[in-house]
Amino acid sequence: MGTLSPRSHRDKPLYFQHPSCIQMLTCRQVVNKPIITSDGRMLGKVASATLEEDWSIPLLSILLERNVAQTFKIRRPLLGSPKAFIEPREVSALSDNVILKRGLEEMRDYLIDVGGAMEANGVLGRKVLGEEEYYFGDLQDLIIDQARWRISQLLVEVRKKAADDMGFPMTLFGTCHAKVPVKRVKAVTNSVLISLDPQGFKEYVVKERSRD
Repeated sequence: MGTLSPRSHRDKPLYFQHPSCIQMLTCRQVVNKPIITSDGRMLGKVASATLEEDWSIPLLSILLERNVAQTFKIRRPLLGSPKAFIEPREVSALSDNVILKRGLEEMRDYLIDVGGAMEANGVLGRKVLGEEEYYFGDLQDLIIDQARWRISQLLVEVRKKAADDMGFPMTLFGTCHAKVPVKRVKAVTNSVLISLDPQGFKEYVVKERSRD
């Protein structure tokens, strides 16, 4: 196996719908999609996406089918399924399945083995904190710009107190979601730190909704 090279109108509601109602591609939606080679063979399922500091997605991590791992002589870990990575440029189509450009045998040379890569699954669920550590809510998902294979926005599940502070009503699901551009992220530690206070957060959401 190879190695990885260094490398939102005034008459509209001010909140976003439940994620299942939003037309977009997110990291959670990609996870567990079957990965099918161009010759119709099952390679495995998407486990996650890796992230770089600039929010690009250099690799998709795959949980390989057992027979594929055996054929390619990829050792199975003590716990879990054998894992490998592919570059997003190997994807030719993405719908219910992830369709690859190459056949199964050819993919042998395009599976990548990396260690210590930051994966999207490890970031989801973290608290989203603004200026003066104001707690907006939790990171529900990451929105993918598929054309560039880059994270474009955070999908934040706004907690009730923050929604009340900013005048955002809750949905019928009892939730409130808002999108924040990744350019507002200052750092990712145990929390996701963004450069917005409640007023700035509300103004951004109102501005983005006026464009819809």
